[in-house]
Amino acid sequence: MHMWFDLTALSRSISHEEGMASLGASKRLQKEYLSLKKNPPPYTYTKPLESNILEWHYVIRGPPDCPYEGYYHGKLIFPSDYPFKPPQIRMITPNGRFQTDTRLCLSMSDFHPGSWNPAWHVESILSGLLSFMLEDTPTTGSVKTSTAEKRLFAQKSHQFNLSNRKFQEVFPELCTPEPNTSLFFMPTTTPSTTTSNPTPTVATPPIQPVQAPIVKEATNGHALPKPAAPIPPQNNRPRTALSLNHWFGIAVVLVLAWLVSSRAMSKLDLISPAIAFMEAIERLRAHVAIASPAGLDGISYNHKAAVLVALKLDRNQDLQVLLTVRSRHMRTFAGEVALAGGRRDSTDADEVENALREAHEEVGLLAESCEVLTVLHPMVSRNGLIVTPVVALLDPAYVAVPNPSEVGECFYAPLKSFLTGNERSGWDHTWHARNWRMHMFDLSGHRIAGFTAGVVLEVAQIAYGQRASFGAYADNETSIPDIKIIENFIATGDFARSSKL
Repeated sequence: MHMWFDLTALSRSISHEEGMASLGASKRLQKEYLSLKKNPPPYTYTKPLESNILEWHYVIRGPPDCPYEGYYHGKLIFPSDYPFKPPQIRMITPNGRFQTDTRLCLSMSDFHPGSWNPAWHVESILSGLLSFMLEDTPTTGSVKTSTAEKRLFAQKSHQFNLSNRKFQEVFPELCTPEPNTSLFFMPTTTPSTTTSNPTPTVATPPIQPVQAPIVKEATNGHALPKPAAPIPPQNNRPRTALSLNHWFGIAVVLVLAWLVSSRAMSKLDLISPAIAFMEAIERLRAHVAIASPAGLDGISYNHKAAVLVALKLDRNQDLQVLLTVRSRHMRTFAGEVALAGGRRDSTDADEVENALREAHEEVGLLAESCEVLTVLHPMVSRNGLIVTPVVALLDPAYVAVPNPSEVGECFYAPLKSFLTGNERSGWDHTWHARNWRMHMFDLSGHRIAGFTAGVVLEVAQIAYGQRASFGAYADNETSIPDIKIIENFIATGDFARSSKL
């Protein structure tokens, strides 16, 4: 597939629509467009408008030997905070499957933001749309027609597109008397031994870096998740080009298909990780911190700090927390595992700005590459700083780049592991006349202890809506006793007093 599109114009469109798309959304969509140019998916031809990167237009070419063997023009309207929210999906060409130019109710559309996965991308959205189109499952925005009617729509689809002004504007390269098939990547077909008509080779699902979207089957006009049917892969490359990962992935798909067909695993088992992820994110968004002690706002910024609890979604749809190993050259806590963060600066407007600034300095995180979910109650570090944890969800495209002057290395640890006692040890300690339970976790080849372990444990309990399997707090304490100590600091002004734990 060739993309007749000017990347310079795309860059200009970003600057013209700064009031619409966030910088993070613009960068993510640019990256996806370049990826589609390099590895075009089968059956689809896609590009964004030169004037607005949030509006993408696509043409789906229906697979051979199906009622939809036509050319179907549609559009995706992305929100300004994509990929954290899903796009609107419409199909403009009459097709006999969906209402024309109507919002479609699919799990990867804006009808169902709760089932959206930020790790999905344009390719997986269109693959899911085509998969659902080839089924007969009804949903909001679908229509019921006969096979003959669908084939008639398919025959007339190209002529309809040629008469559509928007299609002419976006796809001049497709405005030819006969469909320009060279612009669509199609899987190799093998001539049948019993008929002169070519038939597609057996489909083997391509391995994607993230799980494809789940399409929907209707219930009361809306939908329940259902695994998307596989789309024929790009298998016209030499057989040697298929890597071991491809064959392993094919084996996994076949095993899962057998499990579902044999009822050894329900459909819910397949989608439950995605549901658990979305529920965890919503719990964090809804979290309201304990009220800060009176007088905290009047305390000098010199006694305050913030850390960023940065979360990302892995391939198994589990949350991972970004951690750093402090540089050996640091004056305090050298070589220890820590969250990105540091002291408040006089220019920081609040805790969020403090945490994001430090994360940018330490691991190269841009504010546009994450969504702030919540702010926890202030806590106390062992050197007497009042530290506020800020929780954020990372853009899947973000790659941590450690600043060697402050960070020795970065790594991720599974958030859920902080709720189990499998890799944990701990002890109780008295500090400032309060009982503390200290935790130490050996995860991802690193030892996570003290203040950092306590903060991540708090976030895990909030995200998953459950207490740790071990005693998270010391006797006679219902939570980490920071608030009482901060109140004492404020009353006495004794912020320098500390005791190593």
